[in-house]
Amino acid sequence: MIILNVDDRPENRYLCETILRAAGHEVISAADGSEALALLRNMQCDLIVSDVVMPGMDGFQFCRAVKNAPATRSIPFVFFTAVYTEAKDEQFALSLGAARFLVKPLEPDQLVTELLAAARQPAPGPAAPLGPDPTAFLEEYNRRVVQKLETKLAEIEQLNTRLRESETRLRAIVEGTSDAVFVKDPTGRYLTINTAGAHFLGRTAAEIVGHSDRELYGEELAASRAAAERRLLLFGIVESCEETLRLPGETHSRHFHSVRGPMRENGGAIVGTFGISRDITERRHAEEKIRQLSRAIEQSPVTIVITNLAGTIEYVNPRFTGHWLLGRGGSRSKSADAQVRPPIARLLLRALAHDQDRPRVARHFREPQKERRVFLRAGRHRPG
Repeated sequence: MIILNVDDRPENRYLCETILRAAGHEVISAADGSEALALLRNMQCDLIVSDVVMPGMDGFQFCRAVKNAPATRSIPFVFFTAVYTEAKDEQFALSLGAARFLVKPLEPDQLVTELLAAARQPAPGPAAPLGPDPTAFLEEYNRRVVQKLETKLAEIEQLNTRLRESETRLRAIVEGTSDAVFVKDPTGRYLTINTAGAHFLGRTAAEIVGHSDRELYGEELAASRAAAERRLLLFGIVESCEETLRLPGETHSRHFHSVRGPMRENGGAIVGTFGISRDITERRHAEEKIRQLSRAIEQSPVTIVITNLAGTIEYVNPRFTGHWLLGRGGSRSKSADAQVRPPIARLLLRALAHDQDRPRVARHFREPQKERRVFLRAGRHRPG
C-alpha cells in the first residue's frame, strides 16, 4: 500500500515512516498540505495520513481540497493529531470526509491497525456538498481555529505564570546566597550577576551586566579567566578551582573557591558560561592559624600528651617522645581500661607532673567522663 504522510515536524514524519515501512508499506512524505497536493498531481496513493496544525495549508484545508477534487476524493483520509483533540474537532474533521480521526500518541501496532481499517472501507464523502462556496466551511473552520487559539493562549498564560513563579523562587535563592553567581555570554560579557557577586566587585549589578572582566579587573586577571572560559566553551566541562583576587577598593587579596561550567540551551548547544564563587578567605585564615598552632605544639619545649575519653593516648608532642623514646602519633598508645589505666596514670604522674600538679592530674584520671587533655607547665616535668 502506498501511503502519503503529511506532517510539518521532521521527527513526526520519520516516526510514521519507520512504523509504516516496518509494516511493509511504501511511504511518501510532505511537510504541509500545499506540498502534499503538489505530490498528488503526479502520483497515486492508497491512503493519506495528515496532521492538522501545519504552516501554510493546514490539515483541515488540505482535507477539504482533497475531497473537493474528483481525482483524489476517493482516497481514504485519516487525521493524526496531538493538538485538535476535542469531540467537536473530530466531528468537523469527519464532516469534511475524513475516514478516521486519531489522536497522538498511539502504539505502532494500533496505528497500523487503524490505518488498514480506514484503507479497506470505502472512502466517505463530505457530510454536505462542498461546492465552490466556502462560506459554511470557513465559518466552522474559523470556529475551530479560534477556539483552539483561545485554548492555547490560556495554556500559554498558565505556563507563563508558572515560569514567572519558578523564576521568582530561583531569583530568591540566587539573591539569598552569599556566594557570587553569574552568567556570561560566549564573548565573556556578564549577562546577569547576583547582589553578592556585585558586592565583591564593588559595583551594582547594573554596572556589571554587559561588561567583561577586562573592563572590570584589568588585563592580567582577565586573561587568565578568559583562558578558563575558552576551555569551558571548547570542551563543555565543569571546572572547580581556587583563585586569589584583589577586589576593587581593598588592600588585601581574597581567596575564592569557584565552580564554572557551560550554559546550554534546550538542544544542548553551549550558549555561554556560568560561575559560582564562594569567599573562603576566613577559612583560609583559620586554617593558617591551625597550622601555626600545630607548629607551636610540635616545637614546644613543654611535654604535651592528649588522651581520649577511654584514656587512650592519642597524641604526644616531640618533647615527650624525645624524652621517653616512644613512637610518634600514639604508636605506643595504651588502652585505659581497668587493668591498664593505673599504670598509665602513675606513669604520667611520675614522669610529667610536678608535685604541685599531681593532685589535679590524679583527679582528672579519676573522672573518665571528661575528655582528658593534660597541659603541664613549662619546666615542671620530671622523671621518676
